[in-house]
Amino acid sequence: MAIIYTTRKRAQPGVKGGGNMKYYADIVIQGVDKIDDLIKRIEKSTTFSEPDIIGIVYALINEIENSLSNTKAVHFDKLVTFYPLVHSTGSDNEEHLNESNIISTDVRANVSKKLVKKLNNVPYQKVKKGKH
Repeated sequence: MAIIYTTRKRAQPGVKGGGNMKYYADIVIQGVDKIDDLIKRIEKSTTFSEPDIIGIVYALINEIENSLSNTKAVHFDKLVTFYPLVHSTGSDNEEHLNESNIISTDVRANVSKKLVKKLNNVPYQKVKKGKH
């Protein structure tokens, strides 16, 4: 297991006009694990059946939606925290700010520090462009 990366030439961040071009590391995504893939792997490594896992996943999704709809954050200790979020236009005074100022709602997901720490312990492997 390794984090695969390649190089990409880019302008210097924050330098007006781009500054000197430099090479930066760029992750090479090695594919996508879909929910069905994860369910099959969980089924093989546990005593749960595929229908049981699917039922739990969808029940969990419904409960996350319910919590967010009730203005609650949802915290998965070693994974992620979901927060409801609103985007609104500004108002000159507090009393005039109301529902009509709200443009949209959104969900913010903050990845847990434990997950990031785990990734920081995975080795890196550099590959040439096009060789992945």
